[in-house]
Amino acid sequence: MRFGSVLYLLATSVLCANADESVTKGLEDTIYSAIESTLEGINILPVSALDDQGDVCHITSSVTCLVTDTGKDCEDLVIPIEQCRDIDMTFTYRYCSVEVDNDVRLIPQKTIALIETLPVDGLNYNDLSPGKCREFSIVRKIDSCKRFYNASLKVEGKRGNECANGDYCYAPCEI
Repeated sequence: MRFGSVLYLLATSVLCANADESVTKGLEDTIYSAIESTLEGINILPVSALDDQGDVCHITSSVTCLVTDTGKDCEDLVIPIEQCRDIDMTFTYRYCSVEVDNDVRLIPQKTIALIETLPVDGLNYNDLSPGKCREFSIVRKIDSCKRFYNASLKVEGKRGNECANGDYCYAPCEI
């Protein structure tokens, strides 16, 4: 894997927490990827330079969580131990193609939504059209006596019929 691919994956991970278009565009304009050029060194290029070469498949993923009864963000939830209990939490999964011209063919075996370690139903594995997003929500009871919980969405696919020259798409996200 080229350095640029690794850095782009890291940038995509950052995007999952802030998947709105203005943040995505701003981040794409400012993040630089290291592209292997020779054994002696690397070239630094803006991510937008990769677009012209067709080296990056653009998809994003995000997971958000709200306490169902209050609408408050789960990440801000603080419950004293003597008041802990099972709480309904609404998890919203969203995945988008930021491609301009190409459909993204999702790989069902590798596109996975989880709450804790349990798979979540609701993913649509049909091709994702350029500029389109899919979103679904699920309510689960979470034991607030546990100190930590997690939810994640990993989206993998490819654009076009061949999987070469950056046509592989990957967007991980975890909360």
